[in-house]
Amino acid sequence: MLNALLGSLGLGGEIAPPGMAPMAAQLPDSLARMGRQVAELVEHTQRVMRDAPLRRREFWAKADPTSLASWAATTEWYRDYFHKEVIGELPHPPCR
Repeated sequence: MLNALLGSLGLGGEIAPPGMAPMAAQLPDSLARMGRQVAELVEHTQRVMRDAPLRRREFWAKADPTSLASWAATTEWYRDYFHKEVIGELPHPPCR
């Protein structure tokens, strides 16, 4: 049937009869792969934790803790960031 379709399309030729599906010489070791993936995740997590103090200092570099007034003034950006990026802004409720 497939040969007839190919012939009508002008593609001609014979299709080889189905044979055995090729077999891999050896299947991959799924447990070893999972172990490597877990090790990569652990290493990534440890790297993030090692870098955290430096990233935290970089993030808070604009804040001035020398006085209460300077702290309140320089942390406005952080409050806005927390409100918009961490918590997220909710739409204002419609007026009735």
